[in-house]
Amino acid sequence: MFPKITPQGIQFKLWAPEADEVVLRVYDGDTSRDFPMLRDYAGKHSYRLPNSAREVHYHYLINGQALPDPASTYQPQGVHGPSMVVDFDQHDWVDDQNWHGIPQTDLIFYELHIGTFTACGTYLSAIERLDELVDLGITAVQIMPLPQCPGRWNWGYDSVQLFAPNNNYGSPQELCEFIKACHRRGLAIYLDVVYNHLGPEGNYLGQFGPYFHDKATVWGDCPDMGRAEVREFFITNARYWIEQYHFDGIRFDAIAMIYDPMPVHIMNEIGTLYRELSQQLGREIHAIGESNIYQPEFLPEHGGNMHALWSDDIGHAAEACVAPINKHGTRHYNGTEDLLTALQQGCLYYRTAQGHGQRRSKDAPKVLINRCVNQLQNHDIVGNSPSGKRIHHYASTDAQRALAALIMLYPTLPMIFMGEEFSANTPFLFFTDFECAELRTAVELGRAREFPQHSWEAAISPTSPEAFYQSKLPAQADGEYSSLEWYGALLRERKKWNALELLQREHMEVLGVCEQGLYVLNYSSSDHSRFVAVKLGTGCSTLSISASKQIHCQSGMVSLQQNQLSMTENSCIIGSGLIEGL
Repeated sequence: MFPKITPQGIQFKLWAPEADEVVLRVYDGDTSRDFPMLRDYAGKHSYRLPNSAREVHYHYLINGQALPDPASTYQPQGVHGPSMVVDFDQHDWVDDQNWHGIPQTDLIFYELHIGTFTACGTYLSAIERLDELVDLGITAVQIMPLPQCPGRWNWGYDSVQLFAPNNNYGSPQELCEFIKACHRRGLAIYLDVVYNHLGPEGNYLGQFGPYFHDKATVWGDCPDMGRAEVREFFITNARYWIEQYHFDGIRFDAIAMIYDPMPVHIMNEIGTLYRELSQQLGREIHAIGESNIYQPEFLPEHGGNMHALWSDDIGHAAEACVAPINKHGTRHYNGTEDLLTALQQGCLYYRTAQGHGQRRSKDAPKVLINRCVNQLQNHDIVGNSPSGKRIHHYASTDAQRALAALIMLYPTLPMIFMGEEFSANTPFLFFTDFECAELRTAVELGRAREFPQHSWEAAISPTSPEAFYQSKLPAQADGEYSSLEWYGALLRERKKWNALELLQREHMEVLGVCEQGLYVLNYSSSDHSRFVAVKLGTGCSTLSISASKQIHCQSGMVSLQQNQLSMTENSCIIGSGLIEGL
């Protein structure tokens, strides 16, 4: 597994069962030395390098070919270069000892891409924008994948060295500084990782042994989680990011695409591990699965052990209400009717045993909405279209703000995509930087094949530097101040309602008039009542408020006379009391 520094030297370990001999080649400037490794009966090779320098650069030689370590902890020269040993004992975590994490019910996520979050695109420059997130009301930062990818920029889903943080963003020590900076500000930090495939360039894992199953995904080779050594590799990786870098949890990409024939799915095994680590380390640690459509078998109430699941049905249904011709998803959404159903049920689709998305019946078991992460926008919703437009680009900022209220004041865990809070004027495009010309062409053709509902003729090529640089997030001051104020108000309300224990399914009633594009969330307990009313359709709608008529915040054209509310298109109002008569 990954190299470890001990008092006796650096311990190297590698599983390469099909290699009779593996040689450790250690570099010292322009020279190198070779050390044959010891092989055991199971094909595990090991060598202890005594009395060596801390930052050792090395390759493994198999059949005469110099290859980077599959468990490399740093790749300073990229995916093809030598690996480097990281001395984790040199990372100073003293000021992190009092950090205990954020309870799951209090998580408010902010998804960002390190390379485009700032002009410099580094861990250290990202620290400069963290105070913006604190002021907004964010409690958790979720970073798109960091493990080493080929080239100068990438979304991160072409990772090939899963233990090595991306060298384009800075050193491992600088990543630690970023994580500590989050914790000092009261922000939890979550990492997005990809276990369903490895990227196509710099993927040397298969040359070490039978790591992959023959059922490759459309994105790359699929690890065989049915093989014990492969399973151990990925479980160790899941532990590694928590223990060595103090991440507060992991978002696991596309868990339905992970090949695992074992009785206990590896995601549930990792969920169990994280619960144990949480007890051992004395801090909140969460395993979150990206399923997109509801898969309850991963949740504790249904025999699983993950803490939460991504669910983007509400976001896609909301988007379909304001831009029905701009379909970013591969599933069908009917706009106003689906939004009402999604809010009432918590989701619209579930995944069948064959892996297909199928509509839930209205009498299906209730969705555990408190264990779902919901969002109006995310990297996929924005970036998987030719122009990378955000929702306000093809609807309006009023429509965005109205829909945001339904997400932020719903019982699911909310997430904001970077720049959404100030209606950023920049797109977020898909970008890669493969060296191989065939792969560059394959990416361009693959985008059109994976998302055929779009016209890609005029799209910026994802392999062009322009796609990366246009996706850079502008300064907050260059955005829409009214949106920023609105999102801040929504998150303040959410925290108040959470403190009153209102944001629970048993306290919620969802009402709507689809023909008017009118949606209401009523919350009531024995002591408190609150409502959210959103009007998307044209014309004017009149609503009655019972009990108190205190208005907390509003967006768009809304008027209140006595207990009667009048709302026009793309407006929202939030207050005490309940909406009646729908």
